[in-house]
Amino acid sequence: MRSVAVPYCGCTEQSNVKAGGGACPIRFQCAGCGYYRPDPSYLPAIEQHINELRADRETARAMDAADFVITALTTQITAFEHVTGR
Repeated sequence: MRSVAVPYCGCTEQSNVKAGGGACPIRFQCAGCGYYRPDPSYLPAIEQHINELRADRETARAMDAADFVITALTTQITAFEHVTGR
């Protein structure tokens, strides 16, 4: 097996592939991983996910959440936007 299915794509990280998708070393932060191989057929779903992350970020801001929460959501948005740009 060369890759394993993860949300919106395939993962080629060797230890995760060997474990059938159950051993992600960075806890499934796929969009920020160099082993992430997005599938263009999921582009609408990825764009929807970005919109959901934006809504979550606005909710977190309204709740006066800790800065690290806002930063994490913003970083995820940026990573997925980079994926859609590819």
